[in-house]
Amino acid sequence: MVIKEEEKKEEEEEAMVGQVMLFHIVLLSWPIIHTVALGGAIAKPGCPSDCGNNVSIPFPFGIGAGCHVDEWFEIICNNSTNRPFLKLTNLEVLKIYTSDYTPSSPGQSSSSKLEVRYPISFQNCTGKESHKPDLNLTGSPFVFSVTDNRFTAVSCGVHASMSSSNEEEAEISAGCTSICSSSTNNNNGSCDGVNCCQTTLPSYVETFTTTFETTGTDRDNACKYAFVVDQNWFGSANATNFVDIVDMDDVPVTLDWSLHYTENEIFGTELAAKNSLNYNCYESNSTSSRMIGKFLVCECSHGFEGNPYLAGGCQDIDECKGHSESLCGSGATCLNTIGSFQCQGPKANMLAV
Repeated sequence: MVIKEEEKKEEEEEAMVGQVMLFHIVLLSWPIIHTVALGGAIAKPGCPSDCGNNVSIPFPFGIGAGCHVDEWFEIICNNSTNRPFLKLTNLEVLKIYTSDYTPSSPGQSSSSKLEVRYPISFQNCTGKESHKPDLNLTGSPFVFSVTDNRFTAVSCGVHASMSSSNEEEAEISAGCTSICSSSTNNNNGSCDGVNCCQTTLPSYVETFTTTFETTGTDRDNACKYAFVVDQNWFGSANATNFVDIVDMDDVPVTLDWSLHYTENEIFGTELAAKNSLNYNCYESNSTSSRMIGKFLVCECSHGFEGNPYLAGGCQDIDECKGHSESLCGSGATCLNTIGSFQCQGPKANMLAV
């Protein structure tokens, strides 16, 4: 009976491996696909602006002494692999966003985004360590993004849950339950509760523990795994089959990051005054005891683009470049101005700003 159970387990895992190579190609190309150019400088003067030309490193993040705002934002660039890592957490960085995100309601903190590789939690999967220790972001400027991520579990006849707690608040948790299907390629790889389930994350999660509960004793020894994952990546990579993730160790996850500094601490009093036309900064308060304090949120002004956390990082957008006729009409002339544009000529559109 033991031999038959082991053979059954191996057959289940073989069926879950599937087309792994395509999944790896999608994951490895993720940082390159989502690396976009910013107008003007993105790093402090004399500091590297990327790691191996694959991932841009904008301030307040930075590589090397004096290039980052504090140790939480320090990036280590592995020169042999051209892969950047957060020094204090050792999480591999896939993409850094400095664009602002407008709060959806008063009092809600706004933050920029950071995509990293985050480990998967396995149980009873051949060649995988069960219950891999979860990383702890408590005390850092990073939290798991509620809007971008989903908690996902792959297996069937199992309830997977993530729980998080700290000294100030009671435990918060989220979880989902999946049912079994005899088809290993169920629903073309969609994660809809059959062999795979998903749920949203609680707010302000900095660390969590993953647990599994089976709904039947025949599933106790089956391979099962769960992870927090960026939903955009999961949806695009899911063109093959979600079970291919069993061959991975980690998946892309999006973190929100915020700055615990004032505008003058970032730019200095004189620089802040000189750059006030190009960017806007404001303080946002958190309403959760998990994210106590004020956070600095900066954005490039309308008509500018670039890194709003860097002095001189927001540069004027030339709206006329390549769009003169569509903006001003045939026969009119589009003139770029600082932060805007003007249309001149008898046939100029009245839409100029």
